[in-house]
Amino acid sequence: MTENSTEEIPDYFAEKLLNQFGDSTLAIILYGSWLRGKRDTVVDLYIIVDSYKYLDSSLDKILTNFFSPNVYQQVGENLAKDFRVKFAVIGLEQFKKRVTNDFHPYFWARFAQPTQILYVKNIKIKQALEASFKQATKRMITESVPMLPKKFTTEMLWETALRLTYSAELRSESGTAPQSIIKTSLSELKLLTESVASECSLKNAKDFWLNDTNRVDYLKKTAIWQTRFFIGKGLSIMRLLKAVFTFENPLDYLVWKIERHTGIKEEPTKLQRKYPLIFSWSLLWRLYRKGGFR
Repeated sequence: MTENSTEEIPDYFAEKLLNQFGDSTLAIILYGSWLRGKRDTVVDLYIIVDSYKYLDSSLDKILTNFFSPNVYQQVGENLAKDFRVKFAVIGLEQFKKRVTNDFHPYFWARFAQPTQILYVKNIKIKQALEASFKQATKRMITESVPMLPKKFTTEMLWETALRLTYSAELRSESGTAPQSIIKTSLSELKLLTESVASECSLKNAKDFWLNDTNRVDYLKKTAIWQTRFFIGKGLSIMRLLKAVFTFENPLDYLVWKIERHTGIKEEPTKLQRKYPLIFSWSLLWRLYRKGGFR
């Protein structure tokens, strides 16, 4: 593939990964900043599988069963620009459980937002995914509404929801990322909200939604979010450590992403690249002190 229009890049990577994971592939989902129009970014994909037989090693299989999903990256070949894909691999049943039951918002926060199914094996799997997306949206809303005032707009709802969920992870994006997402996706977010409003007990009053959360529920939810903020940082560090085993050149990807979002530039040494678990801590600390991630 020597020439590509930019808009075909997700399909290019989807086809490449479909060939890689073969008949175990149930679906390929596009999400994230590419859908919001950014083209100086990675393509974010989820590969939903029925088994992990095509993973590269026994260690990969152990890691994804213990702490899903496994996340990998690839750089496109023979493309006009240096496009890359970051893709997560997870089983369908595990995906559904994580979206529905997880205390931490890592899964349901991502799939509450607009997504696009690039490939699906059959209609039954498509319906299962759409049900999971809907469940994620409901979870995002119901977990966020108690933190809102008595009257709020859809824009206020999603800004609060995104701010809360971003704060529950180590992120390199700036503090204005929620507003940026809303600016580019507000029409889709309004449709998503309206589609689950009755199931989330949202009451409409002209241009506003009404919040009947009482003081006790507010305090309970505040405590829940504070707990998520606390454990989320630890989970993010664990995912970062795990990426050492699944990513090719993980430090280079990390510093590239941080520079793209913040302008903060650091260069890993040869020793840090070769033994990231041992020697990269000083680099990570410098990035953190400079505001590379929060």
